Amino acid sequence: MDPNKVNTVSSSPTPISPIPEIDNNGKNTVHKPVLQNPKEQSVFREIPPDHNNKFLPLLIVTLFMMSFIVLARRDFQRYFVSTKTAVTPDEIVPTAVVTPNPTADWKTLTNENGFVIKYPSPFKVLAEGMEVNENNATDIIIAFKPGDSEDTSPALHINVSNKADTVYKDMTLTEISMANYEANQKNENTFKQIISPYEKTLLDGKPAYTYVIEANAYSGKWNGWPVNASLESSQKLTVIESENNGHYFIVVYSSDDQSMKSVLSTFKFSNK
Repeated sequence: MDPNKVNTVSSSPTPISPIPEIDNNGKNTVHKPVLQNPKEQSVFREIPPDHNNKFLPLLIVTLFMMSFIVLARRDFQRYFVSTKTAVTPDEIVPTAVVTPNPTADWKTLTNENGFVIKYPSPFKVLAEGMEVNENNATDIIIAFKPGDSEDTSPALHINVSNKADTVYKDMTLTEISMANYEANQKNENTFKQIISPYEKTLLDGKPAYTYVIEANAYSGKWNGWPVNASLESSQKLTVIESENNGHYFIVVYSSDDQSMKSVLSTFKFSNK
């Protein structure tokens, strides 16, 4: 051996015998020779994986999923609240309002001359005439003390005439009511002044005429009567005249008394 070559290291890698391995088919396979040079081995050595980097994709996926869940939950809550609170007009169910009937416990007067009227228990009914009662009389007074000579309380008076038996049987409602309106103004003993002039109205849906006077009695062309027993005090009187089924009706009541208006509101023709 050449002494000059003893300490000399070859720059070329010296291959070693290949290491046989058995593949899956049971045959020998030959791997590439393993280089003995450390430098060459470092070139071919597999770089160990960075274990920290393998969690980065998982972290990204996790953050994405959390963001998606937060956004989805927020949108769901908005939708749920909007659908929960929004009420369409078709979903609104009106609440039935029960209005108590103020005349439910009132007494009912049914008169065979063609009318029905109700009145509260403090009031009384007086039937004027011979051998008559409130169910068949043609003159009815409703008041606290009807017939009392000292009574000046509000009252309501209903007069009914069979038109065929009167002197005005061939006259129209307008002609009769106008004649009575003018007659009231001419009576100096009872009349004071006109409060509301003669005009058209309705009585239980039927044509009628009405006016308001200040007086202590009704003084029509063919008949008259004090509204209350006292002729010494005048008051505002509302007059309503109408006809139905061959009968002529004259209703006179105290204008300023709300209870009398309530009583009149129950008036009905019984044989329209």
